[in-house]
Amino acid sequence: MTPGPPLLVEAAPVYAAELRRHLDEFAPDLALIVESLRIVKRCICSQESCASFHSLTLPEGSTHSDIGSWLGDGFLDLGVITEQGNRQIAFVDLTGRPDLRKELDDGLRQLR
Repeated sequence: MTPGPPLLVEAAPVYAAELRRHLDEFAPDLALIVESLRIVKRCICSQESCASFHSLTLPEGSTHSDIGSWLGDGFLDLGVITEQGNRQIAFVDLTGRPDLRKELDDGLRQLR
């Protein structure tokens, strides 16, 4: 396990692989950083199919752009910020995928 917040690839490797494959199609620059995405803050909603998390702590007043698409049966919304010309994924909002929520929850429990 790496120090710091858990990596998505360690907590939920299937989720990470599916996200990376999906991003390869329309945002290859973002696909390259999936391996380094950390789960800084997990969504605390009670929706059974929510597999959302923050991968960065957004500075107050920062702005982001949203990239929305379908990921399998779920809807994916990425919050993307640009710092010094590089795009970074600030949050992953994924609903409609109870399978990936279960993998994420189970993986985070095991890493604690």
